[in-house]
Amino acid sequence: MNMNKELEALQKLRDLVENLTRIDYMPTELRNEVKELLIKSYEDSNGYFSRIEEALKRNEPMKVDLTTARFERFYKCPNCGGYNNMERSSYCPDCGQRLDWSDK
Repeated sequence: MNMNKELEALQKLRDLVENLTRIDYMPTELRNEVKELLIKSYEDSNGYFSRIEEALKRNEPMKVDLTTARFERFYKCPNCGGYNNMERSSYCPDCGQRLDWSDK
């Protein structure tokens, strides 16, 4: 599954949770109670949605711009801007961004 499909699935989950708060087929008292619980649950989980989205985006490789290298020993992370040792690791040690070292 590629990142776009994963982000699409995450958005569908968000939409589902939001749509569940629009319950019209229940008696008013029960509907209000269920709606309150769903809204509280969504508010509690919304931080998780954001963190999942950030992690998925960090896993998409970002091109390392070697023109920003310092002293030919450090590269600048394209995500967080931190300078790291030019060891050509797959991920930035500061923010976890997946790196693309290709010349393309």
